[in-house]
Parts: sequence; C-alpha cells; structure tokens
Amino acid sequence: MDRRKFLGWISIGFLASSLPVVIAACNKSSNNSETITSDESLPEPPITSENNGGEAYTSIGLVTQLDQEGQIVNKDKEVIVIKNPENNNLVALSSKCTHKGCMVNWKKENNSFLCPCHDAEFSVSGEVLKGPATKALTVYSVKEENGEILVSK
Repeated sequence: MDRRKFLGWISIGFLASSLPVVIAACNKSSNNSETITSDESLPEPPITSENNGGEAYTSIGLVTQLDQEGQIVNKDKEVIVIKNPENNNLVALSSKCTHKGCMVNWKKENNSFLCPCHDAEFSVSGEVLKGPATKALTVYSVKEENGEILVSK
C-alpha cells in the first residue's frame, strides 16, 4: 500500500470515529447544563390564575425575591417588576426599550428605568423621560397573591 492510500484510510478512520462525538454534541436532548444536586430543586412551572374579569396572570417570582433584589426581570415574558418607591405598590412594565428593543434596567437611585444601549430613560410609570425613545413602556396588571408576584400579559 502506498503512502497516499494509507493517509486516506487514516483520514476516513478519524472522521468515522469522530462522528458519534459530533452527533452527541449537536443533539438537543443531551444535557450539557449544570447538574442539579440533591440540595437544589428544579424550577417550578409558572402558575397562572384568573381574576373575575377573565384576565390570566402568570407567576413572575416571589415577593421575597423582589425585596432582596429590588427588581424581578422575566426575560421570557419580557417583563420587569419593581416596587414603586413613592407608594410601595407593585409596578410591572415591558422590559424592552421602545427605541431599539434593548433590555431596560431599574436604577433605584434615579427612580427610573435606563436603557443601556442608547441611554433612553423611563419613569416608574413607563413614560419617556429622556430619548431617543419616543414611546412609553407598556404597563401590565400586577398583583401579589400568597407571596407570589402575578403579572397579566
């Protein structure tokens, strides 16, 4: 067997032996995330409830979490929840800036939401305080029930 054929066979063998690794790495069902130990628990699915008006509410987090962190951001629902510093009422707004869709952050020291992309600023009620955004953040119904924060979106 000449050298060229030998290297060809080696290359084919290498590719064939690598194929299962590539397939396993691309498989969505393989779990490459952190392993949960017995001390940790899986997150519970969102709880939904309805009020008398038929409006559906989804659990965004716990009041204790809000008290500790000062805000709750749910990236899936694109909602941010805070306590209004003036009256301690819950406030739920869209977490996407109306200018370019960046995620806004609550700045407690300014009592405002700030977009990190272009410095747009929004009030506690979602109104634009400083551009380039021209449209207010969407406001959602929010309530506290049994220690959970429920948002209607």
